[in-house]
This record gives sequence, C-alpha cells and structure tokens, in this order.
Amino acid sequence: MQPVTVLTPKRRQAALARLKERPLDEWSALIDRVQRSSFCRGINDHGWVASFWWLISTPDVAAKIEEGMYDDRAGRERAFTEAELRDARRMREVNGGCRHDPRCEDWNACIAAIIRQWRANRGEAA
Repeated sequence: MQPVTVLTPKRRQAALARLKERPLDEWSALIDRVQRSSFCRGINDHGWVASFWWLISTPDVAAKIEEGMYDDRAGRERAFTEAELRDARRMREVNGGCRHDPRCEDWNACIAAIIRQWRANRGEAA
C-alpha cells in the first residue's frame, strides 16, 4: 500500500470513524491482506495501487477485503513465459525493481505481469 504522507482533517475523521467500527488489530490484518493482493499492489489493467484513503473511505472497502474480493486466486492466469520473465529480469536491472512498489517481494512476477498487460494493450500475442 502506498505510504501515508498527509493526514488531512477529512482523512483523520474517516480514520477515526473506521476505528470505531473495528479494532486496530483487525485493521492490521486487513492491511496485511491488502499487501498480499497483487491487484492492490498495482498488478491490474490500470496500474492502480491501494491507498490509505481508499482503505478508510467507506466501511464497505474493509468488508470487501475481509470477504476476499481482492485476494489472489490460483489458476486465474497462465504461468509467465520465459520471454516475460527474461524481460522482467532486464527491467529490474534497468529500473531496480517493480515500478509500483520497490519493496515488493516477488518483483519477477510483478514486472512480468506489467509486461504482459503492456503487450496485451498493444495487441501483441502472449
């Protein structure tokens, strides 16, 4: 999840409202679940990355996370090709890691997914 840099009065109000709905340890578990989600880490069609504001914006977001809506699902995508993994290694050498999260633990898969989406957007064969 992207780091919080500014806590505006509106965000503070939303955070306090969410803390009244769930204890802090439940929020910690939800944040861990978000950080394990490829989609929430930016591996999606638009490169969207989960933010603090998104997480606290409404009670529904926490419910969706808890229900597993953003969890990775085995078998949803085919395995990465050697070409995708080769390009991912090359991109890591040039850029130093994932563009969405430099702390990512599985940069090969993240970068390969970004490359796969980029190629699909250009109409290239997989």
